[in-house]
Amino acid sequence: MKLVTLENSYKEKSSLLKKKIIELKTFKINTEKYIETEKNNMINIKNTHAKKVFQMTEDMILIKNEWEKKCEELVFKNIISLGV
Repeated sequence: MKLVTLENSYKEKSSLLKKKIIELKTFKINTEKYIETEKNNMINIKNTHAKKVFQMTEDMILIKNEWEKKCEELVFKNIISLGV
């Protein structure tokens, strides 16, 4: 009788452990999927920011060139107006 009880107890523990293993495997898979999704989101954000920084750099170069052109025009106008 005692042996049957022990066997049932071990079977019950084994069943609980198998369920726990399945739970943990499911949790692991879900966590891996979540991490992969977040990784892809971060890569997309990084790429978006890189594009924006590149565009801003291009815009700044254009602005700089326009300022230099305007300054040259003003200097040239001043030289002409002074009769130099």
